[in-house]
Formats: sequence, C-alpha cells, structure tokens
Amino acid sequence: MTGRSILLIVFTTAILATGCRDPVGSAGAVISLDSRSPLVVELTLDGEAAVPSGAELTVSAEVTGGSPPYTYAWYLNGAALTAHDGPSATVGPGLPEGGYRLSVVVSDGAALGSADIVFEVLP
Repeated sequence: MTGRSILLIVFTTAILATGCRDPVGSAGAVISLDSRSPLVVELTLDGEAAVPSGAELTVSAEVTGGSPPYTYAWYLNGAALTAHDGPSATVGPGLPEGGYRLSVVVSDGAALGSADIVFEVLP
C-alpha cells in the first residue's frame, strides 16, 4: 500500500443518571488513525562500484512508500553535497584514490528513509 489512509471513528453516547429515563448529558469522541507505508530507498549505480581516477559516478535513488513529493539530501563520506537535491547525484572527477560512501536521506515531510552505497576510486 502506498500513500495515506485514514480511519475515522466518530461516536456519541447518552449519559443516564441512575433511576432516570431522560439523558442528563452526552459524550462523544473522534478517533483518527493515520497509517502510511514506510519510506524505502534503493540506490542504483550507473556503472561499476570501482571507477578510475578522473571518472564520474552517478547514483540514482528509487523511493517507494510515503507520500510524494520527496526531498533529497546527498552526502559523500558524511559531508553534504549541497549541489545535489534531486533523485540522483554525480560525484567526481577529481576525487582522490580511495574508498567512499555516498548516502542519501529522503523525506516526504512525515517520514525519513535513507540508503548508502560504497564505491572506490582507482589509481
């Protein structure tokens, strides 16, 4: 199930005093339950997880659940990539040789989902 579903229960009841036939008051309540499907994020590499120095690497996020629109925040080894705020991010060229973790946090305003992927820049 995706999106949002709401269960709304409304009731009113009469209050009777002992020995009386006529109500002496009433009480009511409204109960609503809001259930959403979880926000699930999957990352896909456009290419291999090991790239040569000077190459670019593009990663795309596929989101299911929650309620669009989604917002995206991308991170490389924990540092925010402020130039990327959509469903994909491109890193490199210019990354030094070594291992990296590219992460994304996705929000629909009510829930968060995240995923990360590890890649390596080769000499």
